[in-house]
Amino acid sequence: MIDDAEAARELVSRWFAPWASEYGFTILEMIDLGRVWRVLVEVGPSQRTIIDGVASPPYGSPGRWAVRVDKATGEVVNERAAPLKIGPSAQDGFRALMTNTVAPRLRDLGFVRSGRVFTWPHPDYLAGMSIQTSRTSEYCVQTFTANLTVISRAVWAARPHAGDPGERFHPDYLYGGSWHHRLGHLSRHRRDHWWEVWAGFSTAHTAADFLDAVTNHALPAMLEHIATSPEHDAGSSR
Repeated sequence: MIDDAEAARELVSRWFAPWASEYGFTILEMIDLGRVWRVLVEVGPSQRTIIDGVASPPYGSPGRWAVRVDKATGEVVNERAAPLKIGPSAQDGFRALMTNTVAPRLRDLGFVRSGRVFTWPHPDYLAGMSIQTSRTSEYCVQTFTANLTVISRAVWAARPHAGDPGERFHPDYLYGGSWHHRLGHLSRHRRDHWWEVWAGFSTAHTAADFLDAVTNHALPAMLEHIATSPEHDAGSSR
């Protein structure tokens, strides 16, 4: 029986040994699920950062893996390839993250929530952010990002199909004359970054990194665009 966490860690280390020489790997977290251990591993160089006092996992590497160790046999299995559905899923973790951490913080910043859309109230602009999840749904992992769009109300009203029944502003869409960005490009990652929630594991760093991207990068960029756009100057002069 593999009841000891260190014994399970050793088996996982052996399983990942082929990556060790080229990439290296780091065991980030382990969960005891009774019959099995579930283990979150980062394959790649250790490059840790601190965000709001939370140490990040390594990033910029081939990626994370969730594996499990069968306590009875010692077998190590890739959880994404053959998930054992014990405990909360990644989708459960994602919903909890949005409801308990992300939404309250965005509300404090001034956003108004409607489902996965967070609008920024402004008299002269339609502005907001929408949460986008991956098209595929896996028990083990849920990836997500956000889209941000700003368009002046004057430009919105002048569109050819303005006023069509049922047409509503949505941050997922790129409109003519709008400012539109994917959150990852505005964040410290400077690329199309997708955040991850893994079934059963802590979301503390994911939350801290995502909210850092919104608070310290995306929202200032959005407000700067509004403040410096020609439409803003025109509206201020009325």
